[in-house]
Amino acid sequence: MVALTTVWITTGIPLQAIEGDQKKTCCDHAMSIAEALELVIARSGVQRYRYLCLEHPNPKVRAEYTALVLRLASSPPPERPGAAESMALARQVRSCAFRSIESGGCGCAHCGLRDGAKVSIFECFQCMRTYPL
Repeated sequence: MVALTTVWITTGIPLQAIEGDQKKTCCDHAMSIAEALELVIARSGVQRYRYLCLEHPNPKVRAEYTALVLRLASSPPPERPGAAESMALARQVRSCAFRSIESGGCGCAHCGLRDGAKVSIFECFQCMRTYPL
């Protein structure tokens, strides 16, 4: 089990885990990984984030998902599209040349526009709204 430490998050700055130290640069406020997990799980309903951030056997996977959860927690809740808009956005996301093929069915992927960072499907939807194909 990974020890929970306080991390510093700020909106708009990419979150990179620092080897051996879970602190982030701060402009706004501190949030523990546990608090970030609870917030993201409450928003998304995806309990698997807890396993991926804290218990996954691969430390690289834990670091990537921790960075993703902290980024999701520091951003405002995504606007949920309606069914028709979701279908249109999903078609655009599938044709995006910068998005990797999903694995594991979690909806997360790697984004070429963000230097390979993991992104959620809702982040992809927001990108498609901003920069339609």
